[in-house]
Amino acid sequence: RERYLTVSVVKRNPDEARSYFARVGTDLVTHLAQLSSVANELTLTERLHIFRDFFKAGEQAAAEFNIHEHAKRGQHFKDWFCPDSMEFAADHFKLDARYGRVLYLQDYASYIKDSFVSELCDLDRDLMLSIDILPVPTDEAARQLQSTLLGVETNVANWQRRQNANNNFTATIPYDMELQRKETKEMLDDLTTRDQRMMFGLVTLVHLADNKEQLDSDTETLYSTARKHLCQLSTLRWQQKDGLDTVLPYGLRKIQALRTLTTESTAVLIPFRAQEIMQPNGLYYGQNAVSKNMIVADRRLLLNGNSFRLGVSGSGKSMSAKEEIVQIALSTEDDILILDPESEFGYLTEALGGEVIRISATSDTHINALDMDRAYGDERNPIVSKSEFVLSLFEQLIGDGMVTAKEKSILGRCTEQVYLPYIRNGYKGTPPTLQDFYRLLQMQPEPEAQGLALSSELFITGTLNTFARHTNVDTQARIIAYDIRELGEQLMPLGM
Repeated sequence: RERYLTVSVVKRNPDEARSYFARVGTDLVTHLAQLSSVANELTLTERLHIFRDFFKAGEQAAAEFNIHEHAKRGQHFKDWFCPDSMEFAADHFKLDARYGRVLYLQDYASYIKDSFVSELCDLDRDLMLSIDILPVPTDEAARQLQSTLLGVETNVANWQRRQNANNNFTATIPYDMELQRKETKEMLDDLTTRDQRMMFGLVTLVHLADNKEQLDSDTETLYSTARKHLCQLSTLRWQQKDGLDTVLPYGLRKIQALRTLTTESTAVLIPFRAQEIMQPNGLYYGQNAVSKNMIVADRRLLLNGNSFRLGVSGSGKSMSAKEEIVQIALSTEDDILILDPESEFGYLTEALGGEVIRISATSDTHINALDMDRAYGDERNPIVSKSEFVLSLFEQLIGDGMVTAKEKSILGRCTEQVYLPYIRNGYKGTPPTLQDFYRLLQMQPEPEAQGLALSSELFITGTLNTFARHTNVDTQARIIAYDIRELGEQLMPLGM
């Protein structure tokens, strides 16, 4: 569903009109941005494409349109998008082999819901609905209403004078006169105190079908949709050509069926009741609950690309995560890292050609906690990032906040010393392990170093040494699932 705003204005010359459009265009884009909607001004070619899509639906253009090339060849731009033939009958028209009909909103209900326009547009056919809105200057509208109110009051006074002449001094004012007076006062109050504008509105609609029977059936469907909202749609008799000129987004209005509306009542006809998310190169994230359209988003373009999946057990949280992983794997070049506490992503990862790393105290899989390459952390000095990592590692082993300043200094010194040969070798060969780090700690003269070595012994040379040996799996794969189901309570904080 596409939405276009066409602004038309009467000015003395094109320059005045251009400056007016520049100002109004900026205002429109700014106001729509405040509603979290994005509006773009169409180029000449994009505007002509709208008409080609309507007049020659399904016909691919042989070449991209270029107005300058057309002008050089002496061709008119209308030839590019106009149909081969147009026939207008009393209540329908024919574009080449397709049939169309223009309807207009003849009678309005006293109360319309904002779903009215959306329901009209839900018909699965080529359809274009136009709402022409002509704003009336507030001072002019107020003057008009004041003179109308004066006329109503005069009628009431004349009626009372006639009743008094007949000695009927207790007669109440007739209901229709009272209602007229009340509604005129309400409208005047709207304009003067409630910041409402007065406008003239016209709703026209054109729909196309492959044959006359289908066209009549679709018209009946649209009629019944309008009747459901207590409104009356009607076919334009002998005005199909004028109706088509009105409904297409030229900015022309050839139909004289205007109705007075206030700002509030006009707002009901504006079909922006749901924000659509349809980003190019995005992934499918489900269905919009209001408009029933797809939600296609590229999380990399969002201000915050994180997401949560919330739901009761069995509602499909893991399944939707797997669907997204497949879409990312097939349509992007992004890396995918999965932390799998329930062993449920292994088959999917293997099917996509990824690596499943099963980590536990008893498995043969090992990941070296001190792995490092030239691009690790801060590229200028990877040792700084690694020192922070080693400090956080020992805080996990000893307890948060239990590592003293002296111990931190010893850990920083050992980190530099353990990486010295590896860095001098140009980050080539095998990186050091926690076992090398443990031996270095034991060689330090301070008693605190012996305490640090003893605290970490279980996880480095003891039975829980999963992260203290050389890595024996491919940690450079594009898709990696870390299966931590069997990690155990003791290794879990360190492993995470």
